[in-house]
Amino acid sequence: MLYDAFYLSLDYLFTIIPVMVIGVVAAEFLVEIGWIHKIGFIVSPMTRFAHLREECSISFITALGSPAASNSMLKKLYDDGLVDK
Repeated sequence: MLYDAFYLSLDYLFTIIPVMVIGVVAAEFLVEIGWIHKIGFIVSPMTRFAHLREECSISFITALGSPAASNSMLKKLYDDGLVDK
């Protein structure tokens, strides 16, 4: 029984980890080449409705691919004084 649980866990990890790595790499690539800023208009209506700054829309799109990258973007915006708590 313990062997089955270990085997199923490894099977799940070997299935999920490559997908997660590809998603994070793709999201970081899109951020680096600047495409995330170009497609920010997609979520701009939602951010305007929520009374958020335009910079938050870029972070929202990034969160779909990489939550860590999105959090770092929000931290940078906070440090620069563009957003507050």
